[in-house]
Amino acid sequence: MIRLFIAIPLPAPIESHLLSLADSIKGKGIRPVHAAHLTLKFLGWVKEDTVDEIMQRLAVSKAISLSLDGVGFFPDERKMRVVWAGVEPQQPVIELQQQVDALLAGIFPKEERFVPHLTLARIAVNDTNQAKRIKDVSIEKKTFRVDRIVLYKSTLHPSGPVYEEVICVRSRVE
Repeated sequence: MIRLFIAIPLPAPIESHLLSLADSIKGKGIRPVHAAHLTLKFLGWVKEDTVDEIMQRLAVSKAISLSLDGVGFFPDERKMRVVWAGVEPQQPVIELQQQVDALLAGIFPKEERFVPHLTLARIAVNDTNQAKRIKDVSIEKKTFRVDRIVLYKSTLHPSGPVYEEVICVRSRVE
């Protein structure tokens, strides 16, 4: 069994900007991410013989443009466990996620609640002062093009997960 997810990879300048932001919010109980992507669907532990079928089904209909947009928290500011950067417009990402869901119907359950976001950090200790400080972080509205999705293998390590590209699927329409 291997641990898999499908995500939008980020151009190097966007990922670098986000990792720099993640580094800037360090604090007690805050663990910044070491790699950034926009997860469309977490597949979890998958039998290796299912990977071929996933790869055959994946497709991207058209390229889209997105911009970084603000900071948010999951589940919310009072009980924050994850700090994330948003994207806009959200609708094209939601449609891409729904397309992935439809393509994988019958193999994986439909995603119930999808919020397009880019994880910046995970938080172990809630602190109201940290929330205020993090909310004040300014994100440049950098724009980037999405013309592919990637099936990633995720290997868990004590220092954090390591991601390996299994297959990259480019859009059919530019």
